[in-house]
Amino acid sequence: MLARLLSRLRLVVSWGRIELTDHDAVPRRAQVSMLAGETANRVPLPQHYGFASRPRSGSEGVVVCVGADRAAPVLVATFDRELPGPELDEGAGVVFGPRGDRVHFPAGGGFEVEAPNGALIRGRTTIEGDVEVRGSVSASGDVSDAAGALARLRATYNAHTHVENDSVTNPPL
Repeated sequence: MLARLLSRLRLVVSWGRIELTDHDAVPRRAQVSMLAGETANRVPLPQHYGFASRPRSGSEGVVVCVGADRAAPVLVATFDRELPGPELDEGAGVVFGPRGDRVHFPAGGGFEVEAPNGALIRGRTTIEGDVEVRGSVSASGDVSDAAGALARLRATYNAHTHVENDSVTNPPL
């Protein structure tokens, strides 16, 4: 009886290799090859609330078989040996993608966003505090500050003249 119990306990957890994923299924599902040459199909891949990911084929994961039943596997954690993620200081965290994009939360506070191919923020955005830009700033709309819209200020400046030597100068070019 003890031998049977130990055998069942050994079946509870297994390493798995993700062969493919079904992103449209709810919950997401994967086909997983496990240690004993077993292939499990439509294995649920639960995600933490508010987070979603789709592991690449060849990624690995921890498979938990509910009730020690190999017919009821669940993929509970995934990782990719080819994409281990950036090194982190103790207490730091990071969300990262396969092409170098990342949001890093250093142990000392704050956060850093790195997006080698650019980043897009949709919707109205408010920043409280000073902003330092180390590069050019482009805007497809108007730029304003406490003195007014830049387009209006530019129009006023471009139309101005001076009186010099008893005559009026032309507006700036």
